Amino acid sequence: MELVWVLERAYGLSRSEIAGEVDGLFSAREIVVEAAERVGRAVERYRQGGAGFSDHMIALAGHEAGFGEVFSFDRKATAQARMSVVPKQF
Repeated sequence: MELVWVLERAYGLSRSEIAGEVDGLFSAREIVVEAAERVGRAVERYRQGGAGFSDHMIALAGHEAGFGEVFSFDRKATAQARMSVVPKQF
């Protein structure tokens, strides 16, 4: 997630460019990507626009862990990353 943040903020790369860079990590023999399948799915969703990469990673991790719902205060994330809005009583 840190790599995507740096490529966005420090280097100003587009989503498409960032997705390409992350995809390139999968072919590097010297690099092992933790949770590679999840990262790959998050990259595809991120490439399509909407929520941020970290939002997709968090949502996917929660769903993979068996949580029925994953909550966020970020309305954009809830609309795009298959998350639910935190109820107002919190």
